[in-house]
Amino acid sequence: MPSFTTIIETDGAGVVTKYDNYNTELAASDRVVWLKANGVPDAFYVEDNPSGPDNVTIAGQPRHQIADKVAKTVTLDQAGLTARLDQKAMRRLRRRRNALLLKSDGSQIGDHPDSGSPAWLTYRQSLRDYPSTVVEPRNPPPFPLKPGP
Repeated sequence: MPSFTTIIETDGAGVVTKYDNYNTELAASDRVVWLKANGVPDAFYVEDNPSGPDNVTIAGQPRHQIADKVAKTVTLDQAGLTARLDQKAMRRLRRRRNALLLKSDGSQIGDHPDSGSPAWLTYRQSLRDYPSTVVEPRNPPPFPLKPGP
């Protein structure tokens, strides 16, 4: 079943900042008429088409949708969406790396049997260096292996 989105507002770069979703084209069209009569001259609507060439579904990622008020179209900002997903993935990787470092802190205490061992020093340095080895955050390399007993 098709759905329709009215584009109410965009920022200076054309990113959709305010929108409404409707189940029928008539409801979306009526909303645009109302918006234009109430001071929103650039309002328009589009049919959401998640299987189309631009994979447009406003409700899914509104901050990554670019509206063209002249052509009355909305396209996905794939580069912006990819960058955001990569940033989120790197934050998760850093949290995991930090947890592994925290778990290995005991290996550096003077009365620990492995305190100062080259294997543990190398492991901890590898964990600290790990973020710089990640090229694709959503498909990261494996974390360094903890030294064996």
